[in-house]
Amino acid sequence: MKKLILFLVSVTLVSLFLIPLNSCVKKDFDSPPIGVIPIGEVLNIADLRQIHADSGAYKFTSDYSVYATVVMGESTGNIYKSAYVQDTSGAINLYMKNSGGVIVGDYIRIYLKNCEVSEYGELLQIANVDNDSNIIIQSNGNFLTPRMVTISELNDAMESGNFDEYESQLIKFDSVEFSMGDLGKTYADPDDYGERFIEDCDFNSVMVRTSDYASFANDPIPEGKGPFVAIAGRYNNTIQLLVRSTYEVQLTGPRCGSGGSGVTSIDEDFSEQENYTDINVEGWLNVAMEGNRRWQGKTFNDDVYAQATSFNSEEANECWMITIGIDLDAMTTPMANFETAMAFWEHDGLAVLFSTDFNGANINGATWTELDCTIAGQNDPDHAWIPSGDIDLSGFSGKGFIAFKYVGSDLNGNTTSYRVDNVKVWDAGK
Repeated sequence: MKKLILFLVSVTLVSLFLIPLNSCVKKDFDSPPIGVIPIGEVLNIADLRQIHADSGAYKFTSDYSVYATVVMGESTGNIYKSAYVQDTSGAINLYMKNSGGVIVGDYIRIYLKNCEVSEYGELLQIANVDNDSNIIIQSNGNFLTPRMVTISELNDAMESGNFDEYESQLIKFDSVEFSMGDLGKTYADPDDYGERFIEDCDFNSVMVRTSDYASFANDPIPEGKGPFVAIAGRYNNTIQLLVRSTYEVQLTGPRCGSGGSGVTSIDEDFSEQENYTDINVEGWLNVAMEGNRRWQGKTFNDDVYAQATSFNSEEANECWMITIGIDLDAMTTPMANFETAMAFWEHDGLAVLFSTDFNGANINGATWTELDCTIAGQNDPDHAWIPSGDIDLSGFSGKGFIAFKYVGSDLNGNTTSYRVDNVKVWDAGK
């Protein structure tokens, strides 16, 4: 009997304990509310450009959307709180409230409510983009093919006010190289943006701008020539190309004017050059190392020659004109000569140099020896052609280059005009 009472008491206590637990359990759970971001009216990027053209900065207060593909994100650190997107009608920059959220190849819907179409430095952007409430990723891995362009096409479009045709798009150049003056530098400067220039073989150039936060900021820029992929950015009237990855900078081929294995004779009188036009002789280099001036064709008394000057340049100038490579080993007694003249003497600004370790790319990285020759100077009459004398190059071997280096500064009054003509190289041993 005592055992039965204890059993009944135990059962009763367990039952009392279970009653409140069972009363808190439900078989079905309430589902949390799901926020649905409406689509509204669908626009394209060309529509956004037209809205801005008609109204200036415009803030969306109702439901609109744009579908586009991400062509540049923040993965390499070259841009921050930003992305570039493109559809079949054009491209535009996104300026976002927070970093991250999208990568190259994402096909996204941009919900435009509370966003603003505006400009920053004349670059059209969708501003005030909330990464969570304004961007809806539709799919991944949608990689667009870059648009093939030339530097001339970009520069002409900017000059004519039609850069919208290329702005913010993924573009590709077939064959370009970094300017000679930038070789030996890294993509960016320490603690500052890097502004480097690429150019084609006709000296058309455009800026490449790189953040010092980019993962490749400290990488040396390549010294060769080849294909180059970038985003066509801008700041006001200056084009600023943005590199997505150095894997898309394939500048590994021979540079413009590399000259192959070299020649055994030169006879250049510049007669094919145009007045006030940068010298462009096949296989030669014409490089602005400081300032924008290069050697130019010039005509005086029906004579055509190469001229360098800082007169009215409003800057300091250093420009090099370098011959095609000379195959010294294929010559018994290599010799050279030329003529120089000067006008309006203010300073000694011309040096004639020779190198056998110049790689056709890095001027500053080469060893240059000043040649023993006569150059027009202060005591010579203006415009008088002065023979250099015959220069024996037989003490050198390998592949050699003759360089005419002009240094001047309009800012300091060092503005002498120097002229070069009738450059000859021959083998006196034949």
